[in-house]
Amino acid sequence: MMKKKVLFVVLEQFADYEYPFLATALQGRILDKTSGCEVKTVSVSKTPIKSMGGFTVLPDYEVQDCPID
Repeated sequence: MMKKKVLFVVLEQFADYEYPFLATALQGRILDKTSGCEVKTVSVSKTPIKSMGGFTVLPDYEVQDCPID
């Protein structure tokens, strides 16, 4: 069975403190280590995005090429 994809939208100056726990839980790394989702990022373009905390993220997808299923 293929894992479901969960896309996090990241925009310039996104709040980097809101994603970590949820992303970890969605990947199944907290309670159930056998299941989980594939976590990816999407933004307006694939250029690096800087968070409020200074982290730089390179989005996996841009809006035009992100999966729709």
